[in-house]
Formats: sequence, structure tokens, C-alpha cells
Amino acid sequence: MVEPNLESLVKELYNHARHDLSEDLVVALLETAKKFPTTNEQLLAVRLSGLVNRELLLNPKHPAPELINLARFIKREEAKYRGTAASALMFGELFKML
Repeated sequence: MVEPNLESLVKELYNHARHDLSEDLVVALLETAKKFPTTNEQLLAVRLSGLVNRELLLNPKHPAPELINLARFIKREEAKYRGTAASALMFGELFKML
């Protein structure tokens, strides 16, 4: 199974569930779409995280499947981002000791 990328998930959510989303998230999706070719996908995912989580809290019983797919993707990317940051800190500390 091919792993979806952030761009396809954002487009899917915007095209299929836009009418059920808060205005803040719709604006964030549009801004994110404008930044795809030039900005790191992990960074964009982390930036969307708060709004996606808020959207899920506002409508916990019937969230759009596209929103759930995006939330899962963001969770995986955040874990990678945290892992990368932790590795960088550990290497920084290692070089300080040398």
C-alpha cells in the first residue's frame, strides 16, 4: 500500500469535506497548499497539527474520514520530527563532550 503524502491528504480534505470544517482550518489548508513545492512536508504537517486536533475535538462523533486520515499522517510526521530533533540534541551533547 502506498503511503499518502501531505499534499494529497490536504487536497482530499479540502475538496470533500470543506463544508464541514471550521473557517480557520479551511484557511490553513489553503495556506498549506500554497507552500507545498517549497516547504518541508514535516514542518507543514506539524503546523497543521493544532488546528486538526481542535477540529477533531469540536466534532468528535462524526469527523470526516479525510480529517482522520490527515490526523493520522500528522501524528506519524510529528513522531518523526520529534525523533529528528532528539537525535540532533543528542549529537550536539556528544560533540560538546569531545
